[in-house]
Amino acid sequence: MANFFFFGFVLIFTVTVVLSNETQTFNPKLEWICETFFISLTVKTDLPFHGIIHSSGHRSDCAIAGNGTILTNMIIPFGGKNDKCGVKFNTISETYWVEITVHYHKILETEYDRIFNVTCDKNIIVSEPEFNFLLIFIEFL
Repeated sequence: MANFFFFGFVLIFTVTVVLSNETQTFNPKLEWICETFFISLTVKTDLPFHGIIHSSGHRSDCAIAGNGTILTNMIIPFGGKNDKCGVKFNTISETYWVEITVHYHKILETEYDRIFNVTCDKNIIVSEPEFNFLLIFIEFL
């Protein structure tokens, strides 16, 4: 019994030390663009991000995991019949809004996690996406 208690204490202590050393600089920034049918999100971090981003209250249905880069993109569809992200619409102000949670860790909730309120004014939504591309012709011999 004493061995089990000691092992559990060491495991918890080790996880705490590792998290506290790495997360002191975790300060995600969220940018978004309101499109016709969805919100395009970009989370920027100073260090490679391995955590999870999700709509608050919809972690299993509306989430994306970081892949070790400093930019993580996510699409949040506006409500409707198949509302899986919990986007709300305020009929008085004609704005869509949703809470986005950015977790430092994929499984654990830490004090470094951040919650952002994302809003989109229905009257200022980008109606036509802009496509920028360059066409290059390569001649094969």
